[in-house]
Parts: sequence; C-alpha cells; structure tokens
Amino acid sequence: FFIADTNSDSSPDIVAIVPREKNLSNALAVLKEGEWSKPLNTTLTYKGVNYIIAPLFKALNLSLSNFKVYRSLTRPFEASPLWFSDRNLAWRLWNEVVVKTGFITDGDYYGLTNKWFDEDTYMETVHYTNMFFMEFTRWLIKNTDWNLLMTYTSIVDNVYHQFLGLIDPRMPYYNPSTAPKYMAYIKEAIKWADEFVQMLISEVDLSNTAIIVVSDHGQWPVAKLIYVNNILEQAGFLKRSGGQILLNETIAWYNGYNQVFVNLKDREQGGIVDPSQYDSVVNQVMAVLSSVRDPDTGEPVFSVVMKKSEAKALGLFGDRVGDIIISTKPGYAPYGGFSPTGNPFVNATPLSTITGNHQDLPYYPELWAVFGAVGAGIGHGVLGLIQSTSIAPTVTALLGIDPPLNSIGTPLPILKPITITHTQVSVVTATERVEITLERATTQTLTTTQTTTQTTTTTLQATTTLTTTQPVTTTVYETTSLALTSLAALILAIAILVLIFRKK
Repeated sequence: FFIADTNSDSSPDIVAIVPREKNLSNALAVLKEGEWSKPLNTTLTYKGVNYIIAPLFKALNLSLSNFKVYRSLTRPFEASPLWFSDRNLAWRLWNEVVVKTGFITDGDYYGLTNKWFDEDTYMETVHYTNMFFMEFTRWLIKNTDWNLLMTYTSIVDNVYHQFLGLIDPRMPYYNPSTAPKYMAYIKEAIKWADEFVQMLISEVDLSNTAIIVVSDHGQWPVAKLIYVNNILEQAGFLKRSGGQILLNETIAWYNGYNQVFVNLKDREQGGIVDPSQYDSVVNQVMAVLSSVRDPDTGEPVFSVVMKKSEAKALGLFGDRVGDIIISTKPGYAPYGGFSPTGNPFVNATPLSTITGNHQDLPYYPELWAVFGAVGAGIGHGVLGLIQSTSIAPTVTALLGIDPPLNSIGTPLPILKPITITHTQVSVVTATERVEITLERATTQTLTTTQTTTQTTTTTLQATTTLTTTQPVTTTVYETTSLALTSLAALILAIAILVLIFRKK
C-alpha cells in the first residue's frame, strides 16, 4: 500500500495498491477513504503454492495513526475442496463474472464481530455477496444447457444472525433508539434478495417455465448461548485439554447441530463405551440435559431431549445422526466448542455474538420456512403447512421422472391439470361365411358322345371393416420435457430454493 497526500495539507487522502514499486502509474487501485476497489484479479503465493484470487479492498481509515484497509474474502479459484467439477466452465465463469463482482459468498461477520469495521461496511459485504450470486446464476442460466440449476444467496440469513435480536423488545439488550437502524438493515437485505428472485423471473419465460421458491429455515432472536460441551464436562461425560476433547477419556460429546454422540467402541475412533453400556449412558446423558435450567429464570432450556430411535418420526435417522437429539426453547442457541468463561450460559452480545439463530427443531413459527411456486404447470391455491420432505418428489413430479431413491415425501398438490381432447379411432372387423354353388358342364368323347354336368359348392369368407370416431377428454398433468433451475436465496432469514422448469 502506498498512501499519499495529494492536497498538500499534511494528511493522506488516497491509498494506492501498487504491485511492487511506489509508482502510482502502476497502481491496481487508488482509493479515497470509504471507497471500494474493483475486484483485483491476481495471484497469491502461499507456502509455495500459487492461488488465483479476486478480492476487493476498502479504504477504512487513511490517518497515519489509525491506518486501515480492509480486504474481502479471497476464495481462490483453486480452493480446496474444489467448488467446480468442470474446470473449463468454471474458468469461463471466473473471467466473465468473478473478475467483475468478486467472490464474496457471505457477509463478513468475522470482520464485524472482531471490530474491523462498522455495520455499514458489513452491509456492503452483504450486498457484494448478493451481487456475486445473482450474476453467477444469471451467467449459468444463459451460458449452460441446464436441466437442474441450483444456486443460493445467504444474505438475509447473514443479517438475521447479526441483527435480529436488536429489533426484538423481548431481548435484554434491546435498545429502542437503535432498533430502527437494524430494522432498516434487515429490510435492505430482504429487498436485495427480492431483486435476486426478480432477476430469475426476468431471465425466463413463465409461459413455458415453472419457478419454485423454497427455504430451509426461519430464525428466532437469541438471548443466551448454551455451550453443551461444558454441561457434559461438568457432569463428567467429557474430558479435554485446553480446547481439545480427549476422546480416550470422553464418554459423550456435543458435535453441533443439536446432536450428542456417545463415544461407542467399534463405531467411533478411540471409542471407550462398551456396547453393553450404551443404553445406560444414553439415559444418563439425557437425564443431565433434561435437568438443565436457566440460572436466571430457573426454567428448563431444552424443549426436546430424545433418543435417536425416537427421532425417526422427525426425519432424523441413519448412521450420521447423533445418539441424543436436543432442541432448545426460543431465545437460546446451542453452541459447540467450549465457553470462554467455563460457564455453559453466555449472554448474547450484540455485534460480538449472534443475536439470531435457527438450528433447533421447527416446532415454533419463528423457525418455519416458506414455499411458493408459479409458472407453467403450476396451479393456484394455498397449501398451508407442508413438509420439507415433499420438495424433492414435487420437483421430480414436475420433471416427469421418478423421485429420489431414498425420498420419503409425497409430491405437493400444485400441478395444474390440463384438459386434452383428441379423436379416438375404433376399428371393428366382421367375418361373414358365404356359400356359392357353381355348375360346370364338361364334354367327353367316347365311342358315343355324351355331356355331363358337375355341381361344385365353394365356401368364401367376406371381411368388412367399420371405423368410428369419437372425441375423448383426458385430464393429465404437465410433467414432460421440463428443465429445472433451483435458486436457494435467503428471504426472511431462510434459504430459498427457486426451481425453474423449462420446456425444451
């Protein structure tokens, strides 16, 4: 970086990003305070490996005493794991989209919570995130022969995590004087996400295209974080050294996503719980978790503590599901890792921790998702509450293909019936027996001449065909020759999936 005082007032007023030498003519970007650069498509060398990146920069503060320049997320082209399966296609997209928008895929909450910048700059990273996903998706729609295109934008989820509690009077940190500012941030993110969906609608023809918008969750405001591993540690189920769990001494641990795992022999690496003790351990851990109460209110904090075998009704089953499923009540957020204070309960702190969360079971309206559909083959109406497991079979029904192998849902009743009238041709064949008698005269020459007559009877078959036509009306559902695009946007703090079915 090269800062300069171009006004000769003894205060730097620009910062130049220069590759090597201090030569402004070679600057990749020249920024005044508060300005953003365009994406700088360049190569970064890290541990002897070259990575192609396209970060953006913002001049936060140009004073000599508090100089700050922010660099956005880098997201290298060669990031591991790879974000593409077709390198040539990805390289085209990089050069036609990423070099124009950058590769920011989330609002930078890390920079916000670590006080690198203020809320306005955070919202700018949120906006850049939406711009990337919009143009990424637009490019794929126009430049690929897609049957199923799935994309996503995270922006409303981002701002809900950071600001949702700040607009809720029930939260202990609520401030009525600042709440309107945070409400404005949330509304702005919703508007940007809406622009994303509008872009999709404008890029397709709804006369031969169907669009489905679906999300994966809502959010509720958070007053307290609950570090479940600290609860297990205090009950003697978990041992650690610093922040590392000692598996050879741990009976059970919380792995995030509302699931506690028993350290079972022959299943977990380093497992110490004998299978004969499994049920006993599960019951003991459940008893501890069920007894946890908020130290300030004395009320239980978990609304659900259940065994894996009991959770199948909720759609939770299989080898990757934890042995114990938990879900908190509204106002709490279960956390992995360990509490910085050792206390399992940590108060949510605005702009330092999350103030909104969504991973608990959706018994509460705050966590409900959304679903909407429009376009070719889609009827009109109101569905009410639906199951998320119905989404995949609905998509396959619109595509006219079999549902996924392990799908457990049924298609939603959204397919519009189509009346088709055609002419049915019926052919009736009749066979008739006909007897014909012929008389034949023959002359034979003998010693004397005489004439004899022979009679021959022949049976023939006469076939006649009768053809009739009649109109036939059939009700079917438009399911054939459809292409599908899916957008996962986040509107109202929920990831949105937009499925576009296009006739080809």
